[in-house]
Amino acid sequence: MHQGNITYDYLILTCGLQYQRPQFQDELEEQRRGEFLEHETPWNCLAINDDAEAAVCLEKINKLTDNLKLEKRIIIYGHNIDCYCALQGLLEFGIKGSWITLIQPPLQECETHHSAFFNNCEITKPQKFQIKVSRISKSAISGSSLILYSEPKDSLKSAQTLIDAFKVYAEVMKSISRSNIKMLVGWELTDWNLKESLDGRIIETIVIRLKGKLKTLECDALINFREKTINMTIFLAICKSGLMFDGQLIIDTELRTNDPSIFAAGTITKYCRRFYSEIWQHVHFNSIEIGEKLARILQSIIENEHRRVETPEEASERKKNLTIPVFRTPKVVACTLPGGYRYLYIFKPGKHMMRRLAIHYNIYGQVLVTGSCTSDIGYFRIRLNRFDVIETMTCFTKQ
Repeated sequence: MHQGNITYDYLILTCGLQYQRPQFQDELEEQRRGEFLEHETPWNCLAINDDAEAAVCLEKINKLTDNLKLEKRIIIYGHNIDCYCALQGLLEFGIKGSWITLIQPPLQECETHHSAFFNNCEITKPQKFQIKVSRISKSAISGSSLILYSEPKDSLKSAQTLIDAFKVYAEVMKSISRSNIKMLVGWELTDWNLKESLDGRIIETIVIRLKGKLKTLECDALINFREKTINMTIFLAICKSGLMFDGQLIIDTELRTNDPSIFAAGTITKYCRRFYSEIWQHVHFNSIEIGEKLARILQSIIENEHRRVETPEEASERKKNLTIPVFRTPKVVACTLPGGYRYLYIFKPGKHMMRRLAIHYNIYGQVLVTGSCTSDIGYFRIRLNRFDVIETMTCFTKQ
């Protein structure tokens, strides 16, 4: 890797959390002991965080398959909107669905199957209710029952809300099944076996686990979408530079780190604990608006460089009056999903209350739905809060 020193007046860190090589038990134990080591990434272990990495991914797959002539075993590991969007990208690139295996990892305690499309993390020791759902493929759910989570007295309203949300997920799963993509649900990636090649060390097989049962799969390419974490190289650089790190890089209300020449923004950051601002973390807001705010701060600083320099007392007094920046632009998710469906999800910025709690306290509002996932006009859903203000908008259509 090329290395060198670059001088700067101001340094801006906006790298964010990233998909990268999976971490296994022995590596996690090293970190618990305080040993943070950079492990080699196999040549055929791929991660897609931007257009450049997507191009590298397609280039490597093209090389592996000899311009899509040779069948290879391509494994995608994950369960989120990025995963399904990448899956459609591979199909459009010309890769046959029968070459692809989609492994959905076990759901977290606060996840549901459809949370990939509706961004809701809301199950906490719930009670279960079974409601019969017709015309949903068995490839999408097991049996003919949909498990709903709610308090008993709120079960009817919660059931209707979850059924609406589940329609998009079910239709995407049907499209994946029709593309002859193999699916393994609930399996956890636990290990891999590597071998030497002309390109370096590559993955030969992976080991997955479900309820104590182990299975070994041959693997020519692995694309990991399990979760976004901080890049180990970036983490070690932050620690060596003396920047404050508390699970994430610490910033103040001016988006500065504890080094006044270094600014940071995005999902890699969090505000200092003294601000009690957990709900205002950047992960809950529109990244473009955050970038514009950072640009305005830097512009102001650079323009004022040659003016009268503040005394330490003046700077301290000014910072006392600063507040956490307020961001108002909605977050937008737009992509093409398997089956050629156009998916658009727009939602209010900020940290949201769990749906189960909102329904329980009768502040969830109402949901307006038109069309269906299989109709020509598509599926359109608007959720209004108790003040009749739009909270979310969802559009799912082939047009």
